[in-house]
Amino acid sequence: MSFKQNRFALLIILFVGGFFRVWNLGSNPPALFRDEAEKGYSAWTIGRMGGYFYFAGFAGQPSIRFQRFPVFINVMGVWTSATYQYCAAPFTALGGLNEWTIRLPAALAGTATILMLYLLVFAWTGSASAALFSAGFLAVSPWHIIFSRWAAQGIFVPLCITTALFFFQIGINHKPRHLILSALFFAIAFYTYEVARVFVPLILLSLFIIFRKELWAQKKWSGIAAFVFLGIAVPIFIHYITGGRSARFSRISIFGDGKALTESLFLFIKNYLKHYRFDFLFVNGDREMRHGLPGWGLLYLWEAPLLFYGFYILLKKKTKYRAIICCWLFFFPVAASLTNEGVPHALRSITGLPLFQIINGIAAASLLRRGIDFMAQNKRYANISLILIILIFAVVCLNVLRMGRHLFHVYPYESASSWQYGVKQAMEMARQHEVKPENIYLSGYIAYAPYLVMVYNKIEPIKLREEGFGGLGYKFLPPNFQIGRLWENLPAGSWLILHPFEQRDIKPDIIIPFPSPRGRLIPAQSALEILIKKDESS
Repeated sequence: MSFKQNRFALLIILFVGGFFRVWNLGSNPPALFRDEAEKGYSAWTIGRMGGYFYFAGFAGQPSIRFQRFPVFINVMGVWTSATYQYCAAPFTALGGLNEWTIRLPAALAGTATILMLYLLVFAWTGSASAALFSAGFLAVSPWHIIFSRWAAQGIFVPLCITTALFFFQIGINHKPRHLILSALFFAIAFYTYEVARVFVPLILLSLFIIFRKELWAQKKWSGIAAFVFLGIAVPIFIHYITGGRSARFSRISIFGDGKALTESLFLFIKNYLKHYRFDFLFVNGDREMRHGLPGWGLLYLWEAPLLFYGFYILLKKKTKYRAIICCWLFFFPVAASLTNEGVPHALRSITGLPLFQIINGIAAASLLRRGIDFMAQNKRYANISLILIILIFAVVCLNVLRMGRHLFHVYPYESASSWQYGVKQAMEMARQHEVKPENIYLSGYIAYAPYLVMVYNKIEPIKLREEGFGGLGYKFLPPNFQIGRLWENLPAGSWLILHPFEQRDIKPDIIIPFPSPRGRLIPAQSALEILIKKDESS
């Protein structure tokens, strides 16, 4: 394949990958999840005021506080990385606060990973075919696409790891100063998502063992790179494992709840093996609809034979990158296996991207080369071999098209309940009826409702700074609140926005249904119900 053909093929792959990640980004997923709302509003305020607002004192009277240029974001007492917020700040500042600008950094990071994967595989193998196949498989990966379409900071992990490994390989090969860039991206990965703080040290240890001679030969640049990594990563690591910032991990850790060490280790092994299950990888994936397409595995079913053939090739090759891939394959589920909920977990095991696409890309390139050689040596079977290659290509394309149809035409409807659908529609309904915010009561079962109010109503940061929690206007009910007692005492004109399961005695005035495709015969289920208190004297 010539350089021009290679470049054209890469551009096509990037276009396809970008399309799957950007098309209808503002409306698919069908609504903002609470984490997205927080990230979007924090990004908006960082871009406008150089800081963000967080809630404190929820056990009693809630209050809003402001912090400038945060390293971590306090989300209702849980500390998370501020990486996504800083990346989204320019987009929300230029394009306004909306679903598109909030999600765009994830889509761009996902598309950039495709390019970096091509460069990494080419640097490892020297094969343009293997690099193109790997990039192509990632471009259409349902696992990677779904996390490129919503504001999850985990999508930066594959980008940082792939970029760091690319610069590491370039540094080892002939430009040792690139080891500094590798160290920088490995350190940045520490800031992206919690699982990277487990995976990165493991992969770095592996690289040190595999390339110890090469690193020693470039000890000057290796030392500088190590200093850069430690200078950036160690303070954040210490900061994160101390105090309240480790509280959430303590709650979901396999070592919590007073478990004995042997019990925790057994649970770890059990969780670890679940991430290699055929059902998880190729059939059903993660059952959480925000983490995958229902009825689809993390990988396509046709990737299974490629994966096994790829393992066979790697066993035969005695190369440095084979050792890296084996270590990567061994370590990617470790962080996810340390938790006790949602296992196997597609997001917490996102360190497995783009590992599987690399193995499959190497396998596909090998098969293609063997097929071409076979046709050259056996001209009698050339036409049959060509037809077989075309059929395989057609099956793959049809499967990808089927995934695309599911992603764009089915997923927005079947996943709506997982995306807090209905809150935006309820607020728009209230604005149409010119209802004052202070007359609107929101269900306590709408998780992190203040963030949704802040985004959908575009609450001015200055207003929050001056008025505090009262600047939101809305009333937020606690869970398990006695709706009947509240309803009796509400003044006329009040709006009560609830989930259908919260009460059965009062007929709702407005029902907000989940979206349903055209031509659906079964009535859509209710997402939220609105009860309007009327003046009984009229």
